[in-house]
Amino acid sequence: MEKVLIIGSGAAGCAAALSLSEAGVPVLMIEKAKEIGGKTAAYGCKAGDSCTQCGVCLTGPLFTQIKEASNLEILCETSLKELIREENGFTAILENVGEKLEVKVSQILVASGFSHLPVGDSGNLRISGTSAILYGEQLESLLKKRTSDKVFDVAPKNVGFVFCFGSRNPAHGVSYCSKVCCGYSTRSAKALKSIYPDAKIRMFFMDLQSVKAGNYLEEMRNAGFEMIRCRPSRIEASEHGAQVYWEDKEGIHKKELDLCVLCGGIRPNEDNTLLAELMGLSVNEDGFLETVLASEQTGVWTAGCAQGPMTIAETVADARVKAARIIQRLKKEVSA
Repeated sequence: MEKVLIIGSGAAGCAAALSLSEAGVPVLMIEKAKEIGGKTAAYGCKAGDSCTQCGVCLTGPLFTQIKEASNLEILCETSLKELIREENGFTAILENVGEKLEVKVSQILVASGFSHLPVGDSGNLRISGTSAILYGEQLESLLKKRTSDKVFDVAPKNVGFVFCFGSRNPAHGVSYCSKVCCGYSTRSAKALKSIYPDAKIRMFFMDLQSVKAGNYLEEMRNAGFEMIRCRPSRIEASEHGAQVYWEDKEGIHKKELDLCVLCGGIRPNEDNTLLAELMGLSVNEDGFLETVLASEQTGVWTAGCAQGPMTIAETVADARVKAARIIQRLKKEVSA
């Protein structure tokens, strides 16, 4: 079978690459960063007293198996610079550590993932820097390194999670809901609660996406979390940590916290416009990639969060489905 080019080595890219290589399809996977894994490689397990189905355990085997896969070549620090469509596929011009490479492929899968929300002020939140204010990805790294009884050097007593940080704000080009934030925020909170049971944890949320069957909001309250429906107006450093301000029908409120976690959403990859131009894709109103014609016709496929917000489980499943469709397409070409 002809070689398939995969752009991106996160959960989607690796899941698709494994499925293809196991089917005997030669694969070239390129990655802009120095190592494979994408953003999920830095995520930590959020299990507390039991598994919370965060999906992180799905990625560990992927990143291990991908290094042992046959029919697979991986080029890190590599990006697509030009794409020439030919009668039976494409010629891809790549740049690898400053050197130009030319490779012929029959199909291309774009699994370029997403971008984090920018660090700094966002929307109606005015933030001043302090170690007491963490972004979601920073907490992820700490959870990845945690021990059975420790995440922080000093045990926090009052913790706040601010949902929708930088999301659902048209002024910042993010009017959509990232949908996965509620899940990772509440799972992270449960992980902290299992290690620091005496900590008071407050969740500042606008709406709560369905995370699991049943009344999840009531479940969180029964587990000892204070659920505050609002949109904070200001977050700032204080002498002992951080202060969160919000307003409701009863007036303006303020809470002093040891730790405040800003739970950001999923933004489109900054390369989406370029990738769309190179491959004949379109960019939707939220900035994510969409196919214009059926991928079976064009030979260009998209997978995972390149298309929009997805959970880890959804990302892996989508990538495997796309790989299966590519295999089916290649088999038809071989038998024709």
